[in-house]
Amino acid sequence: MMVGPAATTDTANSANTFVPRLHPMSEDIIIREFLGDNPDSGQYKEWREILEARLKGMQRDAARSSPGDAASLELRMATLRKQIAALRQEEAITEFVEDSVRVTLAMGATHRGTDADEADEVLPPGWDKVDDDEQ
Repeated sequence: MMVGPAATTDTANSANTFVPRLHPMSEDIIIREFLGDNPDSGQYKEWREILEARLKGMQRDAARSSPGDAASLELRMATLRKQIAALRQEEAITEFVEDSVRVTLAMGATHRGTDADEADEVLPPGWDKVDDDEQ
């Protein structure tokens, strides 16, 4: 059986072999390590929502301002729209990466206990192989 720092409880799968399940906090730690210094999708979402709120405020200001001020605000709003689009794209990419890590971890959990050589290829960092004979 495989064990590691993220293992919490074992559950039986359909083949009556035990598969360690990751604690949700451990999954988050692994994703955080994988992302490195890059923000997670939640941070991109938060930044995007802040800029969207700022854009709405500017739109209200532009509707009440003089034509000259509205033109200046429109340039700033165009810049904000570009920043919002870039954040939305980064959020989607990062969410895809996070989901891919989750799927990889889940696949590793389903492979453990079936074929030891195959399971070694999908183990997350920090996991150690322990032979059933050694327990």
